[in-house]
Amino acid sequence: INISKDKLLLLIIKMKGFQAERLQILTSLSMHAKFCKSTTYMDEIINLLVSSLSNKSLVSYAARLIGAFSTHSCGCKILINNGVLEIFTQLYLSSS
Repeated sequence: INISKDKLLLLIIKMKGFQAERLQILTSLSMHAKFCKSTTYMDEIINLLVSSLSNKSLVSYAARLIGAFSTHSCGCKILINNGVLEIFTQLYLSSS
């Protein structure tokens, strides 16, 4: 099974509740550049990530997902192209 294009991944992303657990699953998958290059659901992943940054109980999970993306050049491009890096920078600077 190729999870990056499978509808099971979309069901995990769109599932109601269990947001921390979904972010943890996506963190594990996003550590791999191959997943980031081949998934057809990156927009949905980014939407979940950005919405999680505004929830104090989920910020640490969202930060880990950002960290997973930043472990390879493909993920860094995704963060930059979707404006996530700027949002994370603002969040980081406002927390100090």
